[in-house]
Amino acid sequence: MTLVFFGHFEALFRSYLPAGGVSQRVVEFLAVIGHQGVCFFLVLSGYFVYQGYLGNPRGYNTFGLRRLHRIYPPYVAMCGLYVFLSILFPNHSKIPSGIGAIPYLAANLLMISSRPLITVSWTVGTLLALYTLVPLLWAAVRYERWKPAYRIALILAIVAVWQSIPKPIPMLDGRVAFVLVGFALYEAVSAGASFEAGGEIAGLAILGCGYLLWYATDRGWMTFLPIPNSWSHYTFLAPGIFYACGYIIRGRGRVFSCLERVRLPNLGRISYSYYLCHGLVLTSLHALLVTLRPESSPSLAVFWAGLPIAYCCTLIAGWGWFRFVEVRLAAWTTALRTPTSAVGPASITPPSTLLDRQVTQT
Repeated sequence: MTLVFFGHFEALFRSYLPAGGVSQRVVEFLAVIGHQGVCFFLVLSGYFVYQGYLGNPRGYNTFGLRRLHRIYPPYVAMCGLYVFLSILFPNHSKIPSGIGAIPYLAANLLMISSRPLITVSWTVGTLLALYTLVPLLWAAVRYERWKPAYRIALILAIVAVWQSIPKPIPMLDGRVAFVLVGFALYEAVSAGASFEAGGEIAGLAILGCGYLLWYATDRGWMTFLPIPNSWSHYTFLAPGIFYACGYIIRGRGRVFSCLERVRLPNLGRISYSYYLCHGLVLTSLHALLVTLRPESSPSLAVFWAGLPIAYCCTLIAGWGWFRFVEVRLAAWTTALRTPTSAVGPASITPPSTLLDRQVTQT
């Protein structure tokens, strides 16, 4: 979530970096890492959905429905906030005027708009498909009964097809293929990959090389390689992210220990709300800065001092959305799923207890 924040912060505030300076070159490289932060999220999501289905195919429907109720309502609420703000600030609105607003909003609710209202909606759409449509396909072909070699062959075939098809809508983003890396990671762990402590250094080195190759490709330094652009970038990153996520999932190595020591799992609770909120907060801060300094010249102070301030603002917004929207909507949808006869003064779950239970289930 922090990597994604930096990628979007850099995209909005890069104009404040002096052209050709050291800071600009450093930030350009760090932006490569930031913009691909979502790849970690997709690998981890793919791993746990794959594990959840193969572990209990018949009981997966309940799990998938619970996740659908947790993910979609906050997204719809955020779309409503964007519509409200578009009415207040029409000059910044993405919504077409007149009758064109209806199909545009409908496409956004379905997450298939080519001009999304919320920049990250393609990821939310990927999540919903991963929890609902993909398991339906698995159930239809009795996927859990396949031999591991056949499942891996199918995963590789889907990767090849996915990277070859056109991407007319954001939900078909090439990064979605990292969900399949998560599938492959589960198969590797099931086959006995132990990710022993000490080996994570090599995995991180592979990941670092992947980022360097990505950056070199963006700068036009890798044109001598006969690899299509649609393949090269993500092929460079996949092995390193595979190993990094493997060590985190298995709870091995120094990286895992460091993450546990600084209590990042607690911050991870608000990650979905943060993901929905941070873009709006960053856009608002940028608009405010432009208003205050309409003809500002490049300033390192604005960029580097604004970075922690913007991060704190997004954390506060993410926490607020989590506490007052996501948790409350989760409680409401849970109450709707609970039979009426089971709802009484003694059976109503306090929001805090419900939150802890759902975080554990997640």
